[in-house]
Amino acid sequence: MMKNPTATTIGVTEFKAHCLALMEEVHSGKRGELIVTKRGKPLVKVARPEESEEPIFGFLRGAATIYGDVTEPTSEDWEALRDER
Repeated sequence: MMKNPTATTIGVTEFKAHCLALMEEVHSGKRGELIVTKRGKPLVKVARPEESEEPIFGFLRGAATIYGDVTEPTSEDWEALRDER
């Protein structure tokens, strides 16, 4: 894990007790990233999401092509549909 000088290390017990307030501080920019540790080992990093100009939803629109009728059954024999009792 790369060292981040703006990251604060916090134990999982303290994080659990103050979770919502700590996340709000990270979100608002009052606090940098948090590295939550368990028994001294890094467990998770809490950070603000990266700003992106591209939308999260709909970015794959138009990327796929549908051939045929996707609602009709196929003539293929699927292994998952076989009765293997």
